[in-house]
Amino acid sequence: MLFQLEEMIMQNLPRSKFFKFGFSWGIFSFILFNCFLYVSENGLHECHAFHIVGFPFRIYQWEQFVWMEKILWTGIIGNLVFGILVSVLFGLILHWFMNKRSRLK
Repeated sequence: MLFQLEEMIMQNLPRSKFFKFGFSWGIFSFILFNCFLYVSENGLHECHAFHIVGFPFRIYQWEQFVWMEKILWTGIIGNLVFGILVSVLFGLILHWFMNKRSRLK
C-alpha cells in the first residue's frame, strides 16, 4: 500500500504545475542570490585584500594585492547539489500546500 502511494506520488509529481513552479522559482532565486553576491562583492573595494563569493559554499575567490583568481569547483558542485535539493523541497512543499488547499474547498 505504501509502495503504491509512493509510486503514484513520484509519477504525478513532475507533471504538477505547482511543483514545476516551486522548483523553477527555487533554482532561479538561488542563482539570482549568488549572482547578487558576486556583483555586490565585485565593486570598488580598495581596502579589502581578499574576496570570497558564494552561498552556502564558496565558488569564487580573488585577491587584489597579489593578483590571484580561483574558481572553486567543489563549491560549485556543492552549491548545485544544495540548490537542487532546496528547490525540490520548495516544490514539494508548494505542491503539498496547494493540493491540500484545493481539497479543503
